[in-house]
Amino acid sequence: IFIILFSSSANAVGLDTSSEFLKWERGQKDYFLQVSVVTAITIATQVRKALGSCISDWYSSDAAIIKQRHDEVLGVMKRLPEHHPSAIVLAVLQKKCGKFAP
Repeated sequence: IFIILFSSSANAVGLDTSSEFLKWERGQKDYFLQVSVVTAITIATQVRKALGSCISDWYSSDAAIIKQRHDEVLGVMKRLPEHHPSAIVLAVLQKKCGKFAP
């Protein structure tokens, strides 16, 4: 469900790889990442409340920390440019907080 949800919005603009995503303007990338993480938090709370809390705590509400989190995800995308950006977001979140599977 998670990948389908994220892939559909990214595919709507013809996005297949992180290398394509990294060409976007910074503001566009930040918006995509913000929507992706907030959606992940919403889904995670339905799977396991602690998972949603972990992601929310990691992401923060502080603008400086959010920028750091985006930079972290973008760094992974730079190292793995052939992967879909939504897959990278999911992988980073799962590495930080655990799997989405119940």
